[in-house]
Amino acid sequence: GKKVLIWIGGLLIGLAIVYELIINIKRRHPGILWTQGKKAPPYPWTSHPMPPSKAWGVVEGPKPTGAWYMNLVVTDNDAFMPSVATPYAYGINQSKLMIGYGPAHRVLTAATITDNFELDLLIGFQSERKSKELLSADLLTATLGIESKNGGFIKARFARGSPYTTLEIMDIGKDKLILSS
Repeated sequence: GKKVLIWIGGLLIGLAIVYELIINIKRRHPGILWTQGKKAPPYPWTSHPMPPSKAWGVVEGPKPTGAWYMNLVVTDNDAFMPSVATPYAYGINQSKLMIGYGPAHRVLTAATITDNFELDLLIGFQSERKSKELLSADLLTATLGIESKNGGFIKARFARGSPYTTLEIMDIGKDKLILSS
């Protein structure tokens, strides 16, 4: 009896709070929480001064800000900025994938712990890169395709937190494969 009535009363109070928070806020403050197509934001629309590179590949629509793989695709050129998929960091130089194991190069000070990028493994092709393209991506994984001008093609599969990096050499073409550590 009494416990059931208290439980039902608590449930009704909880539903009233949810109704107040979700439904009534929407009525009193239109455009604050639910603006999808109903009300334009109060600032002018503008495009980014740096258009997305072709390397974004399969990523449609708005590009994820701060995605862990972003530095691999933010530009089409080789301005080297490593992408960190802990414990490894990756970079692209022409048709070569650079891999660094940060914890092996850790610098400890009284104020910071830094895992610096230093090249531990280089794999790729001798000729220049024809293209690089993100083939798939989500919060934890990404696959990057690297194609050389002489027909070589590598699929590099990255997974955050994985102790492994998978490289699939799809074709060597008329190129020479380079492996250096």
